[in-house]
Amino acid sequence: MASTHEALDHGPDPGPDEEVAISFSFAPRELYLCLVQLMARQRSIQLLALLILLLCALSAASASSPTYPIVLFVAFVFFLGVAPAFISRRTPSLRGRLDYRFNPNGMHVNTAQIRSDIRWSAFADLRSTSRAHYLRQAGKRTVVILPRRAFPPEAEQQFLTLARRGLPH
Repeated sequence: MASTHEALDHGPDPGPDEEVAISFSFAPRELYLCLVQLMARQRSIQLLALLILLLCALSAASASSPTYPIVLFVAFVFFLGVAPAFISRRTPSLRGRLDYRFNPNGMHVNTAQIRSDIRWSAFADLRSTSRAHYLRQAGKRTVVILPRRAFPPEAEQQFLTLARRGLPH
């Protein structure tokens, strides 16, 4: 998992007037897969999975019935599969065309429901996976999902440079 706080060399730095613009729409399965990937990287989810596996192992080793941990494990797997589907279907701002412009000050978002300017200081960090970049807002449980396919190669590098410079350290 890459973080913008690492020393990354992404070629020439964007100038002060440069802007990176992307436009995209999420395919139904794409948003679901991005959310699953994001949830799987959450430390709280990883710790919960570890705890459930530990309970399963302890139950199997003891004389008691392993039913309770197995039910927990099935519920956890169900949660990991259903929660992203629920979020992707119930969030109107993630449906339709999404337009983003990034500059040294932050980003401008334009959707059918939202038009907003957000400064880099509003974000805590940037996480990147093979599928998407995730900008997590500071102090909130809000994440901006930017599919990597939406970036032309040079624009993605400029975006990463802008984010690295703008995000709080």
